Amino acid sequence: MTERVAVVAPEPEALAEAVREAGGEPFGVRIPEYPAGWGVALVREWIADRLEIELGALAPDALVFDGGSPAEVAGVLAAGVRLDLPAAHAGSTDAATASVFDAAVAALGFAPLGSASFSAEKERLTAAVGAALGAVGEKGLSAKRLVDSFSLANALRVGVSLGAGPETLVHLAALGREAEVVGFPRMMRVLTPETPAVTHPGSGWYRSVGFGGLLGHLEGSLHDARTVAGPLKSFATDPEAEPPAKEAYTCEFVRARASGAEVLCRVPAGVDEVSGICRVFSSEAVAVAAVEDLDGKPEEAVFLVVRGSGAGGGPGLMVLGELGEAIRALGLSGRVSVLTDGLAPDATVESWASAFTPEAVSGGVIGRLADGDLFRVDLAEDRMLTSVTAEEISGRRGFRRPARRDRGLAAYAQRYAKSSLPAFEGATFA
Repeated sequence: MTERVAVVAPEPEALAEAVREAGGEPFGVRIPEYPAGWGVALVREWIADRLEIELGALAPDALVFDGGSPAEVAGVLAAGVRLDLPAAHAGSTDAATASVFDAAVAALGFAPLGSASFSAEKERLTAAVGAALGAVGEKGLSAKRLVDSFSLANALRVGVSLGAGPETLVHLAALGREAEVVGFPRMMRVLTPETPAVTHPGSGWYRSVGFGGLLGHLEGSLHDARTVAGPLKSFATDPEAEPPAKEAYTCEFVRARASGAEVLCRVPAGVDEVSGICRVFSSEAVAVAAVEDLDGKPEEAVFLVVRGSGAGGGPGLMVLGELGEAIRALGLSGRVSVLTDGLAPDATVESWASAFTPEAVSGGVIGRLADGDLFRVDLAEDRMLTSVTAEEISGRRGFRRPARRDRGLAAYAQRYAKSSLPAFEGATFA
């Protein structure tokens, strides 16, 4: 019997040809379109919901997928988990081209790993199709069964070791919820600080040792979970040399004792405090413009506070990549830090305190900070401090989202904003 394979990608034609060559019956499904202004969690949920309906009606035997961004890949995979399809990711596993999230998905169990790097596109696509077809009828290799506490821990370790921003953690938490894995958010708060960033996808070391070398470096902390290609540890190779940037950055969750607010800090190794005088902004665009107006390095440490970028206010959880680029381009790393209810980008070199919860639109403290406040996040003592009293903070007017020009914002996005879970619960629909 010929397996019917759903090929989901921005441009599914090349994958469909690989399915035909392998003897399968492909049908292409393009990744659903979405508005350019949507945040990463909202994009993921939209794609997952649309594909769950479309693929559910088409009833494929297997799924081969790729995406143009982590949110797209996570959305397709979430649909695959809901439908419990045998699935394989056709994204690159080559160290020179793969993204941080590609590597995390590979460690999660969905990449066609092997002795080759699969740097050649045709070889990679053929391997992905073979992995998906091989998983058909193989007990334990369906998407929902592959996502468990062990594979999620592997994906987290690999992602954080490559300098993953919080977006990777958010998507992994969402996939854990889809697969009904209990306790991953709690596990994430333990494993993330234990896993320092040791390299990044573009580093010479990673290009030299490849994904297998990274697995070899992390082998003692990884679980030998199943993948569509075999046990994960069977693909680990001796990296021969330690990464030169070992423990360059660390991530810590910090929780305020009085308010219960929480934030994820990503800081250079050895830094145990992030602090500065607040400059408060209601969008990334306004913050970028302000940073560009800074003439040289400021005389005192500055905390750029960007609020209204969370799951409910984003809309849908914004990654502040343009702000990170502006800080680096102006040489302000080390003097300027960022506090936001949105997300830090991958492999940042400055200090970020991101995914602040509760977010500004939910009445969080971040929505009541003002220009000139001193704000300090103490990683060593696990607490947040400000120069104004709790009474003054609580008496201030809360954050109000600026009026949007797009009053016709999709009903889907409005519904998501009203019912989304916090970032590190996956930022899924409640």
